[in-house]
Amino acid sequence: MARIKVLLVIVLAVGPVMGATRVASANPVREYRDVMQAFVPDIRGWSSQTNGLIQAAVAKPELGCSVELAQLVRQGRHASADMAGTEALAPVALKGAHRQVTAGLAKLALAGEKACGDEVQAAAEAEQALRELSSGLAPIIQLLGGPGRVPETTNGATVATN
Repeated sequence: MARIKVLLVIVLAVGPVMGATRVASANPVREYRDVMQAFVPDIRGWSSQTNGLIQAAVAKPELGCSVELAQLVRQGRHASADMAGTEALAPVALKGAHRQVTAGLAKLALAGEKACGDEVQAAAEAEQALRELSSGLAPIIQLLGGPGRVPETTNGATVATN
């Protein structure tokens, strides 16, 4: 997640400065692809860890109130905000998918918040959010060259590919 923040800070800080010196990116699709190439593995790793912890909270409710899940929820909120901030880079054909990923991240983070006290409902909402997130990521992953070309995760989590 820290790598995501650094990358997005650079893109968001340098983008306006560079934009002032050029009318448009020479290759906006490449620019978006470069940003997402670094971001997608982190999204996949975070979503897998978060969903796994929420699902485990059904059997072990104390996990729903854990410090680890609270930290993952914060990271998810930040990732959702970062995705919203990079929407302007998304090619027109991927705007909907980009928004879907943004919404899926926010919904999965919200499910993580609910896991402390309402584990069963949170688990159901997390599964729905994960489906939305995966559906939105699919066309972005295709732009990146397909599932075999995108690392599963950058943080060591096991992530299922769709």
